[in-house]
Amino acid sequence: MKLVDASGLAPSAASIVDTTLAPRFERATAGPSASSLYTAPDGARVSVDVSSGYRREPARVQHLVDFVASLVHGPELGRLSISIRTPAELQGICGVGADACYAPALMRMIVPGEDLRDVTLEHLIAHEYGHHVLASQRNAPWNANAWGAKRWATYEGVCAREARGEVFPGDEAEHYRLNPAEGFAEAYRVVNAERAGSWGASAWITDPLFFYPDAEAARLLEQDVLHPLDRPATVKRSIALRSGQTRLLRVATPWDGILRASARDAQVSVLDTSGRPPSAWRPNASATVCGQRSIVVAVRGSAPGRYTLTLRRP
Repeated sequence: MKLVDASGLAPSAASIVDTTLAPRFERATAGPSASSLYTAPDGARVSVDVSSGYRREPARVQHLVDFVASLVHGPELGRLSISIRTPAELQGICGVGADACYAPALMRMIVPGEDLRDVTLEHLIAHEYGHHVLASQRNAPWNANAWGAKRWATYEGVCAREARGEVFPGDEAEHYRLNPAEGFAEAYRVVNAERAGSWGASAWITDPLFFYPDAEAARLLEQDVLHPLDRPATVKRSIALRSGQTRLLRVATPWDGILRASARDAQVSVLDTSGRPPSAWRPNASATVCGQRSIVVAVRGSAPGRYTLTLRRP
């Protein structure tokens, strides 16, 4: 058995099988081996522990860390830990039939220290790192670990498809192939494999109807990794109103999430998708954006004057 050597690995046409561990199972990722810190080329420090079932070769472990650092990544790399386990040990941690797994609460990937019969380490590591990216992302009001990163999930229509019962966020069992988190991890793997051009083949494991990345999905995924949408964008509009007058403003909503609207000394409401007039007026209003690329906000003044509408949009 050998630790990873990311150069010249044999191509594989088989697919990855992995799991994302629930918190109650994550303690099983701990092993008897002490971890060591390895420095990636960009200066990030990655904690790695190696099973006693492998001969310790720090140079090969460093090669593995360098390979991980070659993937599209941001500062989340410095929060990663890696447990290298023998295939037999890995089955006990990740589940029977799993090739690798990821523990989100620990930000730890558990991978074998060798190519498996059906898949090479490049593909395994890239897929698991896709899960690590999600563990560092925010996609309010949803959990990125289950729904995917915001730009990618918006483009793939995860919110609307979940509402229609077509995808199943976080389902690591019966609907594994329609789990958006697995779709994101696979898309991340494919984007990096195409960038590298030397990993050989590995079959797509999730439903291609929903997740196989086209050029725009790949671009948005890279933007999610490099420039996460961590905070709502704030937009302000100045509006002149007569007493009791209502103004309707159409607001662009490029990403799915929560839109919040407020106006000091005025009342606001968010119109529904049918464009019906608001049924209630409040100083603050909010709505879930799910597939709409614009929303109409209504503002009503209590007295003649100029009001500032503050919008916080995903």
